[in-house]
Amino acid sequence: MVLAEDDNNNSEDEGVASGSGSDLGDSDPCETGDQLLHSYLYHRYVHVRDRALAERAALGRGHSPLMRSLYNFWVERLQHKFNRNMFAHFKELALEDAASGDRHGMECLFIFLRRSLSIIYRERLFREFIALVTDEFQEETFGLEMLSLFLDERSPEVAIESHATVQKRIFANPELAAALRMLSSLRRLCLE
Repeated sequence: MVLAEDDNNNSEDEGVASGSGSDLGDSDPCETGDQLLHSYLYHRYVHVRDRALAERAALGRGHSPLMRSLYNFWVERLQHKFNRNMFAHFKELALEDAASGDRHGMECLFIFLRRSLSIIYRERLFREFIALVTDEFQEETFGLEMLSLFLDERSPEVAIESHATVQKRIFANPELAAALRMLSSLRRLCLE
């Protein structure tokens, strides 16, 4: 299993295709996160992101279809092309939206964390996953469910890589460990 710690700390693809600045106009804009997945270029991403943030500001948190699309884009894009700055922005906005009562961004964040860690184990990302779940598992269970699924389904290689962190950050927290054990037991009962 590949251990990756700090993939692409800088904004990726910022130096878009060669050409003058005039090539970066709206001649080929993407309108949604879904379209970005099929034709990603940094300037298109910035265009969609800026429009989503403007729509979010105008309509209010939790009411922007474009913001929902951007969250979905981040889930898919970052699990295959991780970028720490893009991830930090994703996480920041998801936490803000959750504080306002909209859970879509947090659910996307937890889905991303589960999927991404299954592809390439990143210790720092795993610690962030555990911290996010720990902060909210007594009020919201979606993150706890995603963490439980990740722990149950991780490959043997990832289990070895993550063992010390699981012991130190999960089993050292009796409430979190008990909640994860209960979810795992319930899942096994349902499968029988």
